[in-house]
Amino acid sequence: MNIEFKAHCDDSEHVDAVVRARGGVLIRDHFEEDTYFTAESARLKLRRSSARVPRLITYVRSDEQKERKSDFEIAEFTSGSAGLTEQVLSREIGIKCKVSKRRKTYEGPGWLVNLDEFRGHSFVEVEIDTQTVPLDEARVLASDMREAFGVKKIDILSQSYEQLGRILDRAEGYRDRFGDRLHDLVLIDGPSGAGKSTMVSRLRQDLSDDQFRFIRRCTSRMRRPGDEIIDEYEYLSSVDFALQADNGDFVEYRDFLFGMSYGVRWRDVYDALTASSVRKAFALVNLGNARHIREFIPEARLVLISAPIDDLRARIEARGLHDLDAVEERLDNARMADEGLDLYDQIIWNTNGDVESAYTQLRHAVEGV
Repeated sequence: MNIEFKAHCDDSEHVDAVVRARGGVLIRDHFEEDTYFTAESARLKLRRSSARVPRLITYVRSDEQKERKSDFEIAEFTSGSAGLTEQVLSREIGIKCKVSKRRKTYEGPGWLVNLDEFRGHSFVEVEIDTQTVPLDEARVLASDMREAFGVKKIDILSQSYEQLGRILDRAEGYRDRFGDRLHDLVLIDGPSGAGKSTMVSRLRQDLSDDQFRFIRRCTSRMRRPGDEIIDEYEYLSSVDFALQADNGDFVEYRDFLFGMSYGVRWRDVYDALTASSVRKAFALVNLGNARHIREFIPEARLVLISAPIDDLRARIEARGLHDLDAVEERLDNARMADEGLDLYDQIIWNTNGDVESAYTQLRHAVEGV
């Protein structure tokens, strides 16, 4: 088992220097191709490399945006037997996709660091071997290395390269159809309790839908009293949401620990922005995805609505909808967003007693004033 994370990397030379200072040695500079198969209970891939023998890898890992556990098994092959294995698995369960990347691998005492180039983007991946480093120490070491690399929590990816590849495929397909209309997309972010849903609901009352189109999010959460009045979501089963996410259908999405998923679909953005009379379209997005949005949809205007942590806690607890763990997860997400304030085009503070000022700023942002 490993403790690992994968994140956007802005400075590979700095990562290289930190790794070498910690005793890491470059052991491979190579190209990898992963063939992913349609397995149900775990991810399954055949990895070919220009620097080592083919390997069949199966692993189970959560899609959390944090340092996380990965349980895996590896079998090594000769080149000939790997080809036969691929043929058999392709026939019996099917191939999902193939992913190619360039990878530099560094080895240190109980850990590996990978610097990856994947489809024009740079990533760093850290793997801590829990057979060498005890589990609790491995978590601390992974966090320490992340901070030493200058990687923020908001930079961490939850997806595998398999999933990320499909997201990029779908994004590229839609981008060709949008023209320059993505500049007219306003994405509104913010922690739970910041008041973003309340203000967006008011925007929908005050602005003409023919000119300023609200894009509903998809969610797998259960309906709540009053949802039919707010009309903010399209409700999907957890299975349907997961299938669409796996297909790359979402501009951005997130699965939360408390059993709910939320996401904005490409086709809904396209329908809104290409409607004949629409000047601007706006949508609520998931906190923690600002780096993803900046990386893959840089044209969109990204607005953060936030408030001091104490205000957020009081508002969330006043709802009475969440247990203590769910409340703390929401507050942790708010703290993570504070690390990435530079990612936003505009930050609006909805402190207690100042909601009118916050709403006016948001309205101007959507109207383009």
